[in-house]
Amino acid sequence: MEQELRRALTARPRCELEAEAGRRAAVLVLIYPLAGEPAVLLTRRRSHLGRHPGEVSFPGGGCEAGDDGVAGAALREAHEEIGLDAGRVAVVGMLDDMPTLVSGMVVTPVVATAADLGKLHADPGEVAEIIEVPLRRLVDPNTFRRARLGPPGGYVTCLFDLGSVVVWGLTGRILDIFLEVAAPVLLGCEMPEPKMVEAEWQEGQPWPRIKRAR
Repeated sequence: MEQELRRALTARPRCELEAEAGRRAAVLVLIYPLAGEPAVLLTRRRSHLGRHPGEVSFPGGGCEAGDDGVAGAALREAHEEIGLDAGRVAVVGMLDDMPTLVSGMVVTPVVATAADLGKLHADPGEVAEIIEVPLRRLVDPNTFRRARLGPPGGYVTCLFDLGSVVVWGLTGRILDIFLEVAAPVLLGCEMPEPKMVEAEWQEGQPWPRIKRAR
């Protein structure tokens, strides 16, 4: 798994963006075996947090002066948020830098693998839940959707409908790009053409409410 992902990411051109001082962040896209199948680790943020309350995200956060680059920042944040031991992790590459729509941050997704996650524990002040998702579930056409939000002609977002939670926004975009690279080498399949669904979102909601498929 590690070598396949490393080769696929190395072969893919990456978009790199400049970030103003203090506006660089990193998230950890961690892939590991779950019941014999590759899976990704996500978290659900606590509902009292000022930014993105209750949303599903990757472990991660802002880069700090003492970090060993964006990879070091992603690993530090994962240790702080879920107790992940960086010694168990192999960084295999990075995806495109992505600007956030609201905060003006530039986020670098750091892709890593682990054979064994060890014992994890969520930071009770920041993480409400650790979510483990098999990659095969994310490429299911009943899971992967797109929706147009806002007024007529508004923006289109990726949605991964996991039933109890919906992954969307920046995290959904990162998952979409990652799976375009990873699904062929780890699952032997391509990403499906997503269904377009109707969805509604209001400020303060952790994810859009999906109405129906078209």
